Order: sequence, then C-alpha cells, then structure tokens
Amino acid sequence: MVPANDALGLLGRVRTSSLDMSRAMIGAIVGLIVLLVVASIRESRRRRERMEALMSGVEALTAEEFLRYTVPSAGEVTGVYVLHNVTSDRYYVGQSKCVLARVRHHLTGSGNGDVYADYRRGDAFEVSVISCARSGYTSINALERDLIAHYDAYTRGYNKTAGNAG
Repeated sequence: MVPANDALGLLGRVRTSSLDMSRAMIGAIVGLIVLLVVASIRESRRRRERMEALMSGVEALTAEEFLRYTVPSAGEVTGVYVLHNVTSDRYYVGQSKCVLARVRHHLTGSGNGDVYADYRRGDAFEVSVISCARSGYTSINALERDLIAHYDAYTRGYNKTAGNAG
C-alpha cells in the first residue's frame, strides 16, 4: 500500500504534468494560428501588389470612348475586363475569349443587367481590358478570381460569384 503523502505527491505531480502539457499544447496551437495569420496576411499583400502592378500598366477608357473607338472585328482579345462604375465606385469583372464584343454587350444591354441599368441611368463607367497572354497568369479563371477579390466585386460590386473555379 502507498502511504497517503506519497499518493498525494504523485497525484500533484501528475496534475502539474497534465497542466504543463495543456499549456504547451495551447501555446503550440496559438503559435500555429499566429503563423497561419501571418502567412495569410503576406499572401494577401503579395496578391494586392501583383494586382496593382498588373493594373498600373492598363489604360482605362470611358465607356463612351470604348464604344466609339474599339472595333471587335479589328482583333479580339482573350482575357479579363473590368467595368468600373465611377459614380458609385462599384466594379464588375468578367472574362471572355472575345473581350471587346463582350464588353460591348454589357454596355448595350446584353450582359449584366445591373451594369446596363446603371449605365443607361447615366452613371459614368471606365473600361479596362487585360489580355491573359500579357498578364503573367496561366489561367484566365485565376486572373478573374484575383481581380474580383482585388476590387471586392463580389461583395460590394456587380459580380454574382467570386469567379469561376478551376
């Protein structure tokens, strides 16, 4: 039989050991969470910088300039387009193998109905076109998703989804 003092001492050491292990596990979990948050912040920063660099080389046209000066039959572009409602600071991001014709559809009533309604109401729009070939992206879907996220076009803009998968 183990004397009571020895049993209490052993129990105390087990409790202390369990408490130390619990603290160590909590510390490890907190450390892992911190690492994940830092990695996420860094990735967000890299993505934002990449989008800003990509868009800095893109010239925006007003919707009127776009309709007046672009001729889809003169040479189509496969890529992504950004329609910016300057009046309400809302964005629509889309993709197409025929970007010039697709943007024209939006501005003439055959595309996103909300964009067209705001354009017809007189809101000022700017149009930017990004060629997939010149973007540095290998996937048009990834480029579109990143631009939708960059402009917050899903939660605060005209996009109905966060972009195509795959």
